[in-house]
Amino acid sequence: MNVRHVMWAALVTAMPQLALAGSSKEDLGALQAVHDFCTKLDPSHAKEYERQADALFAGLTAKRVSVIRGSSQYKSAYEALTSVLPELPKDAATVEACTAILVSKEKRRR
Repeated sequence: MNVRHVMWAALVTAMPQLALAGSSKEDLGALQAVHDFCTKLDPSHAKEYERQADALFAGLTAKRVSVIRGSSQYKSAYEALTSVLPELPKDAATVEACTAILVSKEKRRR
C-alpha cells in the first residue's frame, strides 16, 4: 500500500469525526466541505446532508452566517477540503464514511 492510499484511508476514517467537530470558523468551513462532498457522492441522502449542513448554523442570524462564510478562516478550510475530497475513491468505503456522518448525528440527538 502506498502513502497515497494510507492518506485516503485516514481521511475517510476521519470524516465522521470531522462532522462532530466544534464550531470555529475553520470547523464550519471543513464541515460544510464534507457535507457538500457527501451530497454529491451520495445523492440518495442529499436532503439529510443538506439538513445537517444547515444545522451547523442553527441559532445564528443570517448576518452572522454571512460573516462566518465570508471569513478567510472558513474559506481556507472549505477550499482545503474541497481540493482533496474529490480525489477520494468513489467506492463503498467512502460512501460508508459519509453515511456514518448521518448515523453519528442521529445518535447524538437521542
